[in-house]
Amino acid sequence: MIMKRTPTNRKKINDQLGNPIIIGIVVIWKVVNTAKAVFNVDNYVEYLSIQCDSALRNIVRLYPYDASSEDNEKGKKQIPLRLSSSLWKELAEWAEDDFRSINGQIEFLLTECVRQRKKSKMSKPRE
Repeated sequence: MIMKRTPTNRKKINDQLGNPIIIGIVVIWKVVNTAKAVFNVDNYVEYLSIQCDSALRNIVRLYPYDASSEDNEKGKKQIPLRLSSSLWKELAEWAEDDFRSINGQIEFLLTECVRQRKKSKMSKPRE
């Protein structure tokens, strides 16, 4: 088994809005079956470099580098939120466990609470 690290040079790529940004990528990869790799691809370092470059360009073109507040994601409203430092720490740990950002975790929790509230309202018999 061979393990290699392939750094790509920084590249200038246009984002979703057409703004040029300079970005780079580091890929760590391993070849499990070297004999098969040699027969399938002439130069797998060059092949991987081209594939990584292509993937990076495709990803960068999907998103704007600087989204203005008017172009907010899915029309989401930004609100200031004040939390105690202990609650912030707990949310940060929870978010990390769930592989979310802290904002994503807060949005997820609030969405679940609203969904449960709607469900409980529907199940209550009307008087």
